[in-house]
Amino acid sequence: MASDIRPSALLLACGETLTMSDTRKPVRWSISKAIRWEAAHYLPQLPPEHPCARLHGHSYSARIWLSARVLDDQFHWVLDFGALRPLRERVQQCWDHQVLNDLPEFAHFPPTAERIAQVLGEWTLDLLCELQVTDRIDLVAVEVSETPTNTAIAYWSAPLIPPATQEGEADGATQ
Repeated sequence: MASDIRPSALLLACGETLTMSDTRKPVRWSISKAIRWEAAHYLPQLPPEHPCARLHGHSYSARIWLSARVLDDQFHWVLDFGALRPLRERVQQCWDHQVLNDLPEFAHFPPTAERIAQVLGEWTLDLLCELQVTDRIDLVAVEVSETPTNTAIAYWSAPLIPPATQEGEADGATQ
């Protein structure tokens, strides 16, 4: 009955009452932001006969995972998704329709999906510092996909929930 429900408590199916101070509330919250761009690269460390040693392009997608121990007191969220817009803009400005090997970010290592995730994670950490939220928000991981079936993940903290995978994905021989 509606009269049995108090705003500060939830009546569970088994008859127990769950309050906001109950230990069953989440211990962390996570959000993710997706970014897409088009770029080319080659992996010169591979044998010349490997297809990825030659210049080729990808429709890249990335997903940045953030986690908070506590929600923002005023807005009750981890972070406004709009606060992550500068990351998308930076990726678009610096990487979209570029040969990644020619960029200073990849001067000391090849632009593999793993290294792209690393650089994007470093940019994310810089943004979190600028936003002054590092006391509350952690970078969990950055996923970078070159294709729908090939993804690399760089972790900054232990994963709370593994990223979702598509059932029935075929293993590709090339990136």
